[in-house]
Parts: sequence; structure tokens; C-alpha cells
Amino acid sequence: MKTLHRFSFLLLITVLLTSSSCIGKLFGGDDDDDGPESERVNDRLQGEWEVTSWRLNGQEVIPAGVSEFIMEFEKDEFDDGEVEWDIDFTDPSTQDQRIDLSYRISEDGEEITIDGDTYDVDFDGNDKFELDGDVQTNNGAQRWQMELERN
Repeated sequence: MKTLHRFSFLLLITVLLTSSSCIGKLFGGDDDDDGPESERVNDRLQGEWEVTSWRLNGQEVIPAGVSEFIMEFEKDEFDDGEVEWDIDFTDPSTQDQRIDLSYRISEDGEEITIDGDTYDVDFDGNDKFELDGDVQTNNGAQRWQMELERN
């Protein structure tokens, strides 16, 4: 009889835990859900942004090596999309770059992963934001810090 009571008690606990987990997911209580805030950040990113400062390992490259750097974000889903990088170099012997990349927003809108590299995102109002992250390049890992303004 004790075994039957234990089994019934364990079954009841399992059902309650499963039910509360499902109810939490239905009403937005899931900690892994980046939906609403990630979507708000994604909506803010949409459009064209000028990179006004780009530091690689602390060294500024605008305007010394790059004359213009534009990013254009286009939303696909609530937390992801495509971003086009348009980079013009000051050295005429260096070919300008047009790069199409994918991105995903996570951590409740505090991080963005662009083509596998993750940056912290920090908005300053609606028309400015900063990206800060470690990027894997052909020359090894580099710290990239960018300041962007809406174009």
C-alpha cells in the first residue's frame, strides 16, 4: 500500500510540474523565450545605418582606412534577418566590399549574432546604437567596436 501511495504522489507531482511548465509557456513565462524584446530590437534595427566609428582591437579605422561603412538591416522573422554591409575603403587599390550576411537577435535583445560572430547591442535612443564583440577573422580573433547612426 505504501508503494501505491508513493507512486500516486510521484505521479501527481509529475503532472503538476508538467502542467505548470506548459501553462508558463502559454502565457509567456518561459525563460528561453526571446520573442517580444528581440522583436522590438529587430524592429528598431530595420533600415540603413552608417558606421561612424569602427575600432579593431582599439584602433580606429574610420576615416583612416575606411571612408564609408553602411549597414542595412532587413527583418525576416521576429528575431532574425539579413544585413548588407557596404564598405568603401580610402585606398583606391583596395576593392570596396558589398557583403550579404544573416543575423539573429538573442538574450532578450541584448545580443546580435552576425554571420556567427556575437556582439553586445546597446541602443542610445532610436537613432544610435553600438555593437561590441570578439570577431574571428583571417588574422585571428579581434575586438570589434562599432558606433552606428541611422542614415
